[in-house]
Amino acid sequence: YQGGNALIKDPIVETPYSDYPKPIQDRKPLPTKTLAPVHDRNPLPTKMLAPLSPTRMNASIDYHLSPIQELQIQNYKNHDALMLHIHASRNAGETMCAWAKLNGPVPSIRCYDFHDGDPGIPSILHNSTLNRPWSHNETTHHVKELRKHFHMVQWTNVAHWPRSVNETAWENPNLLSTIVMRHPIERLISYALHFNRVVVNNTGWWSFVKYDDRANNGMLGNILGFGAGQGEGTPELYVEMAKTYLSRFTIIIDQDCLDESLVTLSELLDVTYDESIPRRKPTRHQSPRSIFQNDDDLYEYLVRQNRRDLELYTWAKARSVVRCNPSSPIVETASENEAVAARLATYQNDLIQSIDYKVPESNQSLKDLQIRNYLDGNALMLHSHITHHGGTSLCNWAKENGATPAFACVYGDNWPKGLPNARDKTPWTFHETNEYVPLLRKHFHLVSWEYTITNPLRSFHATNWLHPNLVSVIVMRDPLDRLQSEQEAPRGTNV
Repeated sequence: YQGGNALIKDPIVETPYSDYPKPIQDRKPLPTKTLAPVHDRNPLPTKMLAPLSPTRMNASIDYHLSPIQELQIQNYKNHDALMLHIHASRNAGETMCAWAKLNGPVPSIRCYDFHDGDPGIPSILHNSTLNRPWSHNETTHHVKELRKHFHMVQWTNVAHWPRSVNETAWENPNLLSTIVMRHPIERLISYALHFNRVVVNNTGWWSFVKYDDRANNGMLGNILGFGAGQGEGTPELYVEMAKTYLSRFTIIIDQDCLDESLVTLSELLDVTYDESIPRRKPTRHQSPRSIFQNDDDLYEYLVRQNRRDLELYTWAKARSVVRCNPSSPIVETASENEAVAARLATYQNDLIQSIDYKVPESNQSLKDLQIRNYLDGNALMLHSHITHHGGTSLCNWAKENGATPAFACVYGDNWPKGLPNARDKTPWTFHETNEYVPLLRKHFHLVSWEYTITNPLRSFHATNWLHPNLVSVIVMRDPLDRLQSEQEAPRGTNV
């Protein structure tokens, strides 16, 4: 193409489907800069990247894409997939929106919303950008409809979402998802100073960090969608849950390497990058400790309170599309107080040990954790039983190894009062999973959901199968063999 011999052909022109985006002659033309003759275009190398600072000299690109992530990227390049960016406040949302505007239409209000009555945009889509996260069943519809009008949509106000991001069908081949992660203490300072939420003195900072929920594992709570902020006592399993959710996103970006990441992302997607787009303006030129006037107690308090957020950021940093050294230490250990310095050094060393710049975490690791937690007596085994799929055999096996519901492992006289049994309202929703797993594990090691002709009434996608304390089991069977075992021809089960 750069040699002038290839033609860009939009596959939408030849699609047989009537509900695809407008014919190419009716669509907003691509920015002229994108299609300018080769000799008029700025060369891609060094001009695009500012010289790396000493802290970023090891910035590297070694991104591992799963087959579904590769398909999402290819579908985006073919104009079929919608880009959806998850924006937490002070995590480069303005920059991501400015970059997206270079490459096609986006919602008019900061890439996340648009005015009712905007030309050609049905008002129903207005709600689909606000009612977020989408459920699994909503995802396919909203992606298809929004892609007719935009190539990128941004979700913001993450902290106020009524549902967890896990409910969205991130594996949809026509949904390309991105998220920017940032050092949690730097993000907290940026938020406080940008929105004038703090009196900049010792008393003011203490007041802010004691009463603002962003100072208590704020990003972890944003991702999980419930009150994950429990300070220093926040369970480790919350971090493991958040890791599995982030692993479902197509692209993770580290704000420490934002410019480099946008160049790489542009190359992956075959779109334009312009170094003149608006940047996040640094709200500080000092380290967090300096801003806190070297108050050891305040800084150590924030490190302890946000330890799970720091662990999540360290993990995400090692799996971002471009990896680089932190712009400042994850934990600043310098202190005149030797005891404080030693404690901070311990925090820093624990975090460093979790960084792996070469080998991304395997998807198998969560299953290993679930099984390990079951062996330790903490996880509940949940069997999804389809009629004539070995349910009786599995239940008898379970009864030999621990307590189960009295009747067919589904319910019975020993079922705990106040909890809906496995014949009521299953599969569980995401939030019900988080609530019922620890409660049922106090009584049983295995519970079965039994499905016949008329149920389940909900989608299996609503359940939090990624919960570290849930081991899920299902028995599959040859469908013709199963048919013969029925006393009458089955009308099907909704699985």
